[in-house]
Amino acid sequence: MAPLRVLQVSDLHAGTREEPEVEDDLRALVAELAPELVVASGDLTHRNTPAQHERAASLLRSLGPPLLVIPGNHDIPRWPPWRFTRTFDEFLRAWPETEPVYRSERLVVCGLNSVRPWKQQGGALRRSQPSTTTSSGRPGEPSSGRSRTARACSARSSTRAPS
Repeated sequence: MAPLRVLQVSDLHAGTREEPEVEDDLRALVAELAPELVVASGDLTHRNTPAQHERAASLLRSLGPPLLVIPGNHDIPRWPPWRFTRTFDEFLRAWPETEPVYRSERLVVCGLNSVRPWKQQGGALRRSQPSTTTSSGRPGEPSSGRSRTARACSARSSTRAPS
């Protein structure tokens, strides 16, 4: 069986001074590692503009593997009232949801959105969110599968590591 690989990237900050060679290096890394999934865990944009979301989405979609994309504090409006009234509007134009779930035969990954509009930084999970990860597995999966946590993301493998 091929190794299970998940690549996590964060803080793309599309809209700042991007360097094409960094994007090319990311594409080369994905080609070399051949991950089953690429997780983009927040701060895809610098100032939450439509053009920045489009640029980040274009880069991530060009990588090839399936994507699980979660917003970060830079992916929502910076100022009130939009920060509270249209919190995820721009993010949702590019991505279908703020707490996606990826499932395959070997892997279940639940994206947990820790962005809180009233906090400029230092997001937090709601008490109900961790229970989402335990209820997102497939029926009949062993509950003792490996679990790994990354920034605002929880992954569970349905296969056990060799002893």
